[in-house]
Amino acid sequence: MIRTAIIEAGVVTNVVMFAPDNGWAPPEGATAVASDTAAIGDAWDGGAFVSPDLPGERINAAIHARLAQLDARSVRPLRAILDAQIAGLAPDSGDVAYLGDLKAQADALRADLIP
Repeated sequence: MIRTAIIEAGVVTNVVMFAPDNGWAPPEGATAVASDTAAIGDAWDGGAFVSPDLPGERINAAIHARLAQLDARSVRPLRAILDAQIAGLAPDSGDVAYLGDLKAQADALRADLIP
């Protein structure tokens, strides 16, 4: 397992452990960089991680950026569920499960926001 920073818009938005041979890839638009020291909210300058001067604000900014991406990913399944309901049909269980997963991710991120 390799400790890896997920970087979006130059900021570490998550740190994960993964096995390189499992086929995992970072979210669309994100970069994965192996690091034993990177932390959520750190800046990535292309060669090194830099801790921010205002960690709470940087961490929250990274979390809000990730939440916006999750919201954008929910539009298609929400539209499909609405279309099914309008047509009097049951929504696709895959769409419902996908939205449940996105909600769980968003709830976990919101729990990490710094007051």
